Amino acid sequence: MNFDRFFLIAGPCVIESYSHLKEVATHINQITKKMGVQWVLKSSYDKANRTSIDSYRGPGIGPGISKLVLVGRELGCPITTDFHSVDELAYYGTAVDIVQIPAFLCRQTPILKAAAGTQRPVNVKKGQFIPHWGIPDIVRKLTDSGSGRVLITERGHQFGYNDVVVDFRRRWGDNNWLDVLDVTHTVQHWEESVPLARAGLGVGVNSLFCEVGSTKCDANRSVPLDKFEEFVHGIGIPRD
Repeated sequence: MNFDRFFLIAGPCVIESYSHLKEVATHINQITKKMGVQWVLKSSYDKANRTSIDSYRGPGIGPGISKLVLVGRELGCPITTDFHSVDELAYYGTAVDIVQIPAFLCRQTPILKAAAGTQRPVNVKKGQFIPHWGIPDIVRKLTDSGSGRVLITERGHQFGYNDVVVDFRRRWGDNNWLDVLDVTHTVQHWEESVPLARAGLGVGVNSLFCEVGSTKCDANRSVPLDKFEEFVHGIGIPRD
């Protein structure tokens, strides 16, 4: 994968089943190939931070990683997923192409050091409680621990009452990390992500992160499969 070119991180919020993951990934793969866009398949094996205890969390790390790896191999696409502990990274961190750190764990030193130790690129989802001037401290924890490639996913800032706002005044591009913009978790409905994505591309983000085809988690924010091609055309993703 060429990190010097634009790429898309996309997939269902959580792994619902092998067949569902394969269906969503196959569709994304077809559209991105047709448009000449790099992409990475993402999905979570455990949504441990859901609001309700009754929410679907996923198949768990062993079965989840196995499904993700299998689909990635079948389609020939890179894969990524969130890790929640040092132990999970020790056992499964090298199974993925990019290690992701969830927003609530974005400045936990032990897990950042363990992520760097996998020698994989590390994508940190910046917590909505972290100001933009706190990013270099997170990056330094990774680089000082041996990480050679750091991605920071912007998810906005929380101003209270779940009102999340992306501040485009901060410095984008030309950093010691790659800027990724999550265009689905900062909106209430997926159609609102189109102008957000355009704004991100306008300030020079390296990648867009989006939910696609989800049914059991963040369904309203997730781009429906039958709308994905329209979504990609609408935001004007740079082609190779």
